[in-house]
Amino acid sequence: MEAKTAGKFVPESKVKSGAFAKKDLVPGTFFLVRKVPGDWVHVGIVTEPAKESFDTAEGNTDSGGSSNGSSGRVTSGV
Repeated sequence: MEAKTAGKFVPESKVKSGAFAKKDLVPGTFFLVRKVPGDWVHVGIVTEPAKESFDTAEGNTDSGGSSNGSSGRVTSGV
């Protein structure tokens, strides 16, 4: 709720519609992946934004790409 109050929350609808561009992300931005309403299954941190993608550091993943693994990884070109 604090992110919304501070004007830093970007709703899924803005991302899907293209109203919020990936290039507008800043390093340190958290992103969440939702499985169903009310069930967030993954979190990552933007490390480097670009025009069409962004690099991330992700904590709950594994080498197979699972969003619920037990290790961390760094990805490029998300």
